[in-house]
Amino acid sequence: MYDHEKLLKGKLRMNAVICFSPTNQSLQVASYFSNILSWKLYNLTSFHAQTQFDYTVDFQYLVVCFPVYSQNIPLNVENILKKIKAEYFVILATYGKMGKGNVIYEAKNLISGKIIGGAYIPSRHSYKDNGEFLKFSKLNELINRIDKKETNQIIIPKESKNIFANFFPHIRSQLGVKMKKNKNCDECNYCNIICPSNAIHYGQITKKCLRCLKCYYECPNKGLSIKYSIFLRLYLRKDKQEDLIIY
Repeated sequence: MYDHEKLLKGKLRMNAVICFSPTNQSLQVASYFSNILSWKLYNLTSFHAQTQFDYTVDFQYLVVCFPVYSQNIPLNVENILKKIKAEYFVILATYGKMGKGNVIYEAKNLISGKIIGGAYIPSRHSYKDNGEFLKFSKLNELINRIDKKETNQIIIPKESKNIFANFFPHIRSQLGVKMKKNKNCDECNYCNIICPSNAIHYGQITKKCLRCLKCYYECPNKGLSIKYSIFLRLYLRKDKQEDLIIY
């Protein structure tokens, strides 16, 4: 066990894995790193977990795993990256095989330390069952880099992204996916407990909703209904199989 007081005073340097994972795709990757490295895993998906996390701890090596939303870093993750402290980072971005954006390069400008490794990991799309990531052993290259205590910052290339990717991505997600509670909702408020953005209360959705669909997939009573816009349905018809990219 780590002595919390010594951690705060900088006498111990802790290593850890942090993830944000509404549909559990990033959690699977983060768990792989946590298990192989025997590092503590902090799941900061829920709003409660994000607000209760101790951002004063100064880590040495930190693996951060999160999904790409509309070719951008989720707002929740941006806030986390700005606040966490570590000397060396490995940034892992899972994406639904339909556009990874430029998020690792953008994450570099938010963090306080050096990036010694990164990866774009093709996984199941939040809105489409197009297959999960299963080739975990291919990530061992990054794990070996951590084991060797490498400290050199890598060069992250600036990737191209859709010209509309930065055009109000949060609003575009809300327009693309309509959500509302249905007759099965018994107002247990479990949706609020698991929500990453504190954006749903007793089945009623607010403007803070990310449309990550965690509440939809995990509601014990199937108390929420969703409807995709015609534009989103056309977009999801694309069948891309993009590869794992490791830096």
